[in-house]
Order: sequence, then structure tokens, then C-alpha cells
Amino acid sequence: MSIFSQEISVEKLDSILKAVPFVGNSVVYEKVFYLDSLNSKEKVFNAAKAMVIKNINYKYSKIDEDRVSGNISTFIEYSLVANTVLGKFPYSIKSKLSIDVKENRFRIRIFDNIATGVLMNTPFQVYLPTQVLYEINKLAIGEFKPKRSIVYGWDKIIRNIIDYFGVMIAEGIKDDDF
Repeated sequence: MSIFSQEISVEKLDSILKAVPFVGNSVVYEKVFYLDSLNSKEKVFNAAKAMVIKNINYKYSKIDEDRVSGNISTFIEYSLVANTVLGKFPYSIKSKLSIDVKENRFRIRIFDNIATGVLMNTPFQVYLPTQVLYEINKLAIGEFKPKRSIVYGWDKIIRNIIDYFGVMIAEGIKDDDF
């Protein structure tokens, strides 16, 4: 997935920055999906694992699973192109994806978000919590240009990934029922 940062108002960016889900010093996005008329942890777990395998580079990513606790976790990689002083700048992002499964619901969490960029042949990293706090501070003192927000595009991608996995897992369960 790739996204270009767009023009954004100060008010919209402010509301996005306030909505970033901090848990302590970390940013943890999560959403719970409920499944009507299903009471099978095994079916939910199998559908979740199938979606993870189909949608990550399985060859390069290790998938940890614990059927007893109902947890699947792995790292996902995606990209972001953000506007900077230097123009459009590409970032490669790595995040931890965790899916917790119960009989009639599952929770998807994305956390440990780290973006890597390369400037003048030197790699550098941007941590989402640090970037959110930086943008909040700059916005508060009036020194931040909303069109240069990295958080805006990053937040949008993560929320889309969670929704995508949620829909695909639910569809995977329906397809399994014949």
C-alpha cells in the first residue's frame, strides 16, 4: 500500500493527532470485530491465519501463533510517501500486527510502528509516537505546516489496514461455511 499526503486543514490534522491512540508511551491501533451467529474459535482462528498468510510476504515474515490463547502475530510492511521540505519522500514502514481470537469476535492491533527513510545514502528511522508528539507540539506553537504531516498519511494507512483485515477475515469465515 502506498499513499500520498494531501492538502489538509489545521483543524482536521488537529483532530487526527488527538485521535491517535496512545497507550502509555506507545501508539496502539486496535479494533474489535463481532461475528453474528458464530461460536467457533477454531473457524475464526483459521480464517485469521489464512488472511495473514495471504496478505503478508510469508516468505520473509515469521508468523507466531498460539491456538490456545487465540493469538496470531507477525510484522507487516507497507510504504508511505509524505510531503517534506525536499518534496515527496518515500518511507518504508514496519509494524507489528496482532490478532486475538475469541468464539464470536476478534481484535486486530497494529503497534510498534517504525518508518525508515534514506537521506543522502544514510538510513534513518521515524517512530510514530515521537512523530505524533512532534507534530502536536509544532501545531500548538503554530510552526507546523499541515501538508507536511507524516502522521496524517500514516494514520490513514493503519486504519485502512485494520478495516481491510477485519473484512477479509469475516469474509473468510463466510466462505468456509459453504
